[in-house]
Amino acid sequence: MTAQHQLRHSQPINNPIIAMSTSTYQTKDIDPINSGGDQVGSKSQARMLPPLSFGTESGPQPLSPEAQALAQEIYDQLLERGPLTFAALRAIDGFEGDEGDLGLSDLNVLIWPNVTQNTHEAITALIYSKVVATELCHPSSYLFDGAWIPDLPRFRGEPPAKGFKKLHWAPTRLRIIA
Repeated sequence: MTAQHQLRHSQPINNPIIAMSTSTYQTKDIDPINSGGDQVGSKSQARMLPPLSFGTESGPQPLSPEAQALAQEIYDQLLERGPLTFAALRAIDGFEGDEGDLGLSDLNVLIWPNVTQNTHEAITALIYSKVVATELCHPSSYLFDGAWIPDLPRFRGEPPAKGFKKLHWAPTRLRIIA
């Protein structure tokens, strides 16, 4: 089955790290397997993040209080549980929404669909501030976290210089680097 793809920005976001877009694509129906994951940390490790910002054409912009709180919750989850997929993070209040998708729109790569603007800003700020990094992971990690696998070609590494002609999915997880 061929998926129909339409990728466009829901609003102008000029961030070279992650762009937010709205997309249309089909998914495979897969019964998810729930797993809580291994506990690698504890709440006692938690620390407050400093006020974060993310880059725009006009320079760094501070996060809204809601996006800052979401960034803190994402950070706390990463401290407590170790590297996490976006499927695992979707349980955080305010993470999922219909405001757009996370992806590398200039390369035609989807990272995670259906997120809020606050999620986009929080993750972008965490990456921009070098607090977390993204890394590709095996698609089965998403099944273990109770998610579906998009019916899209899988992004496996270096994209073509001008990006892909068809939308690709990059199974990605976040990890703490600072």
